[in-house]
Formats: sequence, C-alpha cells, structure tokens
Amino acid sequence: SFFRSVCVFVCFLSPFAPRVPEHSQVFSRRIRLSVTKMPAKDSTGKSTSASVADTRRPEEKHLSYFDVFWFRNDSPKNPMVINFVFYLDKCLDLDTVGRYMGNWTLNFPRFRSSVVQSGLWNYDWEIDPNFDPLQSDCVEAHRLADATESAVFEFVDQVANLPMHKSKFLWKMYHVTNVPWGGCMLVWRIHHCIADGMALVHVVRSVFEDDASASAEEAKKATRRPRPPPAKDPAALAKIFAPGVVAAFAGYFVLGIFSLLSSLLICAFVTVALSHGRQLVRVTAIALGLIKWDSMPQLHNPLAGSKHTTVVREVKVEDVKAVAKAFSGETQLTVNDVLCGLLGGAFRRYSRTTLKADPNALVLRGVMPVNVRSGKAVPRCENKFSLVFPRLPVHLDAVSGRLRFIHRQMQDIKDGFDVLMGVLFIRALSYVPQALMELVSGFYARQSSMVVTNVNVRDTPIRLAGAQLTDIYGWVPSAGANGVGVSFISYLGNVGIGLIADRNQIPSVQDLAQCFRDEWEAMRAAAAQAQPQGSATSPASPVSPPSSGL
Repeated sequence: SFFRSVCVFVCFLSPFAPRVPEHSQVFSRRIRLSVTKMPAKDSTGKSTSASVADTRRPEEKHLSYFDVFWFRNDSPKNPMVINFVFYLDKCLDLDTVGRYMGNWTLNFPRFRSSVVQSGLWNYDWEIDPNFDPLQSDCVEAHRLADATESAVFEFVDQVANLPMHKSKFLWKMYHVTNVPWGGCMLVWRIHHCIADGMALVHVVRSVFEDDASASAEEAKKATRRPRPPPAKDPAALAKIFAPGVVAAFAGYFVLGIFSLLSSLLICAFVTVALSHGRQLVRVTAIALGLIKWDSMPQLHNPLAGSKHTTVVREVKVEDVKAVAKAFSGETQLTVNDVLCGLLGGAFRRYSRTTLKADPNALVLRGVMPVNVRSGKAVPRCENKFSLVFPRLPVHLDAVSGRLRFIHRQMQDIKDGFDVLMGVLFIRALSYVPQALMELVSGFYARQSSMVVTNVNVRDTPIRLAGAQLTDIYGWVPSAGANGVGVSFISYLGNVGIGLIADRNQIPSVQDLAQCFRDEWEAMRAAAAQAQPQGSATSPASPVSPPSSGL
C-alpha cells in the first residue's frame, strides 16, 4: 500500500514536472527537416542555388552515449576520424567551396560546434555563432606538386595520419588542385563523434544535392509545427491538471495487476530461452570472449601510428548482383554476401602469398556496424548503430562455400541478440573511467582484426556548385589494436573499395589491393561457370544494401 500510494502521488504530480529535453527523448523523436536555400557562385561567377535538408533537432546540445563512446575512444596512433575523397570534374576556387560550406553548416550545427566537457562523463556541443570555415581553418587549400595518382594518395596518407584536436572543430576539408583528371579534389576528414557512416551519407547527399524540389517536398512532409506556449487561463490549467488525475488512477490500476504481469514476463523469458537458446549461447560466448579469436598473425602486430591508403575501382554493382544471382540456389544471396565473400577471399590470398600462412587454419573476424534506426527514419547527423563480430570466410577455398558461410553468419546475427548486445556494450563503456574503457575495448578488439563498412551514396550524379562528383572513396577508422579498415562505397554503379592499414600490420597496402583485384576476377569466372546453361546472363535483381554497414 505504501508503494502504491507513492506511485499515485508521483503520477499525480508528473504533469507539473519540468519537461524532458527533446534531445533525451529516445523513443518519441520526430523528424524535423528545414530547407535553407543558399546562394552560391560557381567558378565562372554565375549564381547558383542549393538546398540542404537537415534532420537535426532545433537546439541540439548534449552528446548521446553513442557520440561519447567514439569521442573518448580516440588515440594518437588510431585517430577516430572518417576520411572521404571527392573527385570533381571542374576546378572550383577556394572561396566558392568555403562560402558554400559555411552556408551549408547553418543546417548542421555539429559542424559549427566544438565539444566541451560539462560533467564527469557528460559532453556538450558548443556552437560558434560566428563560424566561418576559411577563418577557422576548416577549409584549407593545397596544390599537388605532381599531377599524378601517386601524388594524390601520398597527400591522402599525409592528412589521414594527422591528429584531430578535440578542443577545436572536429572536421576539416582540403581543397586540392593540380590533380590528374583536370578538375579538383576535396579531402574531407570528420571525427566519428559527429556522425556515423549512414548519417554521413545523408550529409554528403545534402552537400552535393543540386535538386531542390525533392528536398523541399520531403521537408514539407516531415516538418512539425512548433509547440505553442502554455496558456495561463483556468481552462488551460484544467487541461494540465486532468492528465495527472488520469495518470494517478491508471498507475493505481497498473500496480494492482503487477503480480499478473510478473508471471507473464517470466513465462515470456522462458519461451524466448527455449526458442532462441542457440542465439543466446552464441551471444554469451561473444560477450565472455569464449569464441575463436582472430588468428591472422601479422594483423595483430603493435600499431606503428602511421597509416597508408589505396582504393580498388574494378568492382561494378551490376557484376556483384550477377555473382549473387549465379550462386543463389535455395539461399537468396545479397550484395553484402558477395562483398564479404570477396573480402574473405582477398585475405585468403594475402595470407597465402604474403604472410606465407595456411589460410585453412586461420580465423578472421571483422567488426561491422549495424544501423539501429527505424526503417523509415531519415538519418540525422548523429551516431546510432551497433557493432557485431562475424567470422569472415578466409578458411574456405570455394567461392560458393564462402558465400553460403557468410550468408548464414549474417542471418544468425539478424535472428539473434548480437545487435542488442552491441548497443548495451557501447552504452556501458560510454560512462566508465577512461582506463577501464580502453581495457574493455582492447579486449574485444583483439577478437577481430579489421573494421568493415558498406554504404550506398547514390545511383545518379550529384553536383557541388556546378561541378559534378565523379568518384567518391572513403576510409573507415579503427579502434583499439585494430589497424585495418575496409570500406565499400557504391556510387554511380561502381563499388569503390577503400583500404587503410597501419604500416606495421600491412607493410604494402598495394599488395592487399592486388589480392582484391585477383579474387574479384576469380569470383566472376566462377560465377560464369556456375551459371546454368541457357539461363539469362542479366544481372541479379536489385538487392538493397543495408541501411548502415554490413
């Protein structure tokens, strides 16, 4: 009776309690988009208009526990920075890029903010109202000494190893000229605490989007009306008082049937344990470190703190779908299955040719991000994903066996509790002392050897101030002792594979890239042989890539 009275009293006073800030309302978020038309000038001086759709909250201040995890998980040898490279077919001047980015950041306040610590493990975004990209050194010019492909990646390697000062703005863009294709290049470095890969794809689309009609229509549907100020007349007070009365009686009734609900919850738990016992055992083994750990020898060398990058351009989305169709029997393979099979086959070749190790006895695990947003939610500029640790098929020789193996792995992850465990893992480590966070993160990092992501930018061309984006590549950061990252980015029907590795773990990233090229040709040849006689040779039906990561 005492507890019931307390609950009734709390429910009665709940309408008069201060409202919970909108940034902490996790399950009742509404998407708000605002479209700002920004006058910009291209290299010819002609005025152009661009629209940017923003899905941020009106006044975002606090970092979520996802953001805090990536902000604190930084290290000098492993900067938690995402690197993008954009190839433009026209050479834009620095003022145009700076002016465009300055106007664009008005709709994404995280790019106008620095992070300040407001508590023991609490951090806030501090917005600079007078932010200017050029004056704050967020946009910087650079001219290559030689207009060669090697000079491009030498510069990318140089900036990829630069630290990101946490007391300043957590992004930087380099405007690079004298490039081989005659246009210009933008190298964009963004700290992971600003947004995850899925959100940054939305950010990239908004930066380069040239069609204002689609964004305006989307904004019209998703914009909500501002909440009116509370009235002070008696009728308004009665409306405020009425929910308290209703809540009091509702709480009294709910507590009355608490024992019945407890029994039902116990029955539900037993049912889940019986029906998902295999998944529970597997997740428990991962959490306790009882699974087979990653055994790639060279990929667990101590980090040197110097990374180098390269890309693989030979993979086409149409060919990936064709390979998926060729090996799909009763199991419908996806684009992700084929890319993971390619990843496993490439490292199988690398271990045999470079590491001189027997790949049949090796265990290769990757850390993969999984989007936890609702299916219809427009990605906001934030971090909201979980981490899973699947085993990659480096130990299997046959292409079909690798594809079936990774398909089963991903299906078990979808049906199990891996995603939930990853969210709880990130949330728990966000509010523990730094030494403990590094210890636990290092423990799980030793179970894997690389980070793997896969995102789809767009199938149609996009532009920036009149210049068309011809290619886009990205390099994902790694945490803990992991020094290898593999990024699959799809744009205009091409899959750009970005490889980044610590020099002490992979001395020659070009050798690894060649293994990807050789394995892809072998997979295409195997798919041609597996194609049934007389069947159509058209590519497989479109398979949507995951909402974030593999």
